[in-house]
Amino acid sequence: MRLQPFFGLTGLWGEFMDFFGLGFGEILLIMIIALLVFGPARIPEIARTLGRTLRNLRQMTTSFTTAVSRELELEEEKSRKPPTPAVKEPESRQSGSDSGPGTSETPPDQEH
Repeated sequence: MRLQPFFGLTGLWGEFMDFFGLGFGEILLIMIIALLVFGPARIPEIARTLGRTLRNLRQMTTSFTTAVSRELELEEEKSRKPPTPAVKEPESRQSGSDSGPGTSETPPDQEH
């Protein structure tokens, strides 16, 4: 159920000025109350702070959405690719048969 605009504004302005479900009249009333409560000197400061907060919130939301989308795409790619068989490396060395440098059975710091 949609409420009628506060001051009876309908038509183009009523549809154009629909912000968070508030019409032009409601927004005007909120601005007048804010002017009376905070005074004319603090209104620009409050508006800047509110604007920065909304911008940061939008950036964080966009960043989070991008990160989640990227992770979902990576998971989809992993599930699409068939698993590759593990390739075993041939065991060319037999234990103890190689007498190359650094292959002695006792560590270098314990040699006599």
